[in-house]
Amino acid sequence: MNSTTTVAAAPALTTPFAVPASCTDSFDTTITYRTGRLGGDAATHVTAYAASPQTTSGCQASGANLHRDGATIVVRPGVCPSGWVAYNLKVDGPQYYPNPSDAASVTFDAVCCSSIPNFGPACTKLVSETRAATSGLTTTTLVVSAHTAWQIEWMASDAPTLTPRPPSMDLCYDVQIPTWTPGAEATGRSKCRSLQESPDKHQYDGLVYVAIVLPTVIGFLLIAGCVCCCVCYRRKKNRQRREAERPAELPGDESTLELYKYTT
Repeated sequence: MNSTTTVAAAPALTTPFAVPASCTDSFDTTITYRTGRLGGDAATHVTAYAASPQTTSGCQASGANLHRDGATIVVRPGVCPSGWVAYNLKVDGPQYYPNPSDAASVTFDAVCCSSIPNFGPACTKLVSETRAATSGLTTTTLVVSAHTAWQIEWMASDAPTLTPRPPSMDLCYDVQIPTWTPGAEATGRSKCRSLQESPDKHQYDGLVYVAIVLPTVIGFLLIAGCVCCCVCYRRKKNRQRREAERPAELPGDESTLELYKYTT
């Protein structure tokens, strides 16, 4: 993570910051970006309105644990602003932790947005979407609003000091909880790949498969093939021997055979 600077030397922000009603919407459209994509018989034009952090007195949170990392507000340890939603709850910078005691030094993080993102990446919402067809070309026009995200970080020992308390977290390489509304029960947990499992384990398992399992399977198939060939060969030889020992039969039907008797 880039170096950060403290915004204000105030008491630690461990409860949700409530944006005053006098402040403008967090999606206030102060900066506009326009992008276009054209290909084949369809075109998409996107207009994104990105809101810069509000600087009006009282509209920005402050605290000894509040920092800035570029445009992102980082609260360490901290919670999302009041009414906001956290998503992508995970281990910050996951790495191999072979010992259970390492859990005490692990930091978790999440991104906070003023609503659940319904279009694209963090803190975005779809304002409007229209489609029009002209001369066989379909054009989709999207208007998207975005605002600066908050990032919250905490350790297991910080959880009791935070309100609302973040959900319990396992030591996983991947995102554990895609979306969480602070104060509600965390649901939809993803499958955990433990940090106590070496990242080289999957590579090692692959080598074991190539070195042991694969040759064993190939050897079994070769042996089975040889056995089948031997059985088929023996059956063929036995059939040939039985045919060679069988008495010669005279051609023809019964009347032909009777005629053969009287004429010989």
